[in-house]
Amino acid sequence: MAVINQFSFVAAAGLGGLVLAVALWRWQSLPLSPAPRVAVFVLYVVVMVALLFRMRYPQENTADAPATVDNALTNGRPTFIMLYSNY
Repeated sequence: MAVINQFSFVAAAGLGGLVLAVALWRWQSLPLSPAPRVAVFVLYVVVMVALLFRMRYPQENTADAPATVDNALTNGRPTFIMLYSNY
């Protein structure tokens, strides 16, 4: 997903959670106890956290040393190397 990465996902999920919280707050007049509304919000948070961890970059194909990167670039096969920083 090039448009929604692990950083913009947090903002989008937060905005969605805010919208959901406002909607659940406005539906207080329903003859339900607060438990179903709280359960819906907790379910939303759990699903968003699970999706965030699913979208994170895989750790099994990381290069720990410059020699590993150099070897991947010079082995004769097309290679995609993504260099990134969390900061």
